[in-house]
Amino acid sequence: MNKCFILIILSITLFSCKDTDETDVLPSISFIQNQDYLSHDSTLLVGDDFTFSFHANANGNASNVLRNISIIRKFEDKPAEKIDTLVNAENIGLVKSFYASELTGTEQWIIQAVDAYGNKNDLKFKIITTNN
Repeated sequence: MNKCFILIILSITLFSCKDTDETDVLPSISFIQNQDYLSHDSTLLVGDDFTFSFHANANGNASNVLRNISIIRKFEDKPAEKIDTLVNAENIGLVKSFYASELTGTEQWIIQAVDAYGNKNDLKFKIITTNN
């Protein structure tokens, strides 16, 4: 009985332990902080220009690289614009400039990094556009 119990415990222990698979590591993505760059929820006048900058890193093992960077713009929860950039790099930094909506309302911006294993991570911020 003791041998059977020990075998069961040993089996449970062996099969329940999972090595951290480097293909499960999410890419990192963060805003580059600068007084001239937007990096958080903001209120802008209709049509104002703004700039943001970010850095993304594939993380994980040496064979992992970033494959796609997407910038998605939604206005009042409806897709308004999407920019897809195909990449093949361990890390990337970008500076992007845009104009706020010509309409008053709420824009949601999503910046997404996807690695070679399909892992995704993103940054989000909102812009509220006003007339005054």
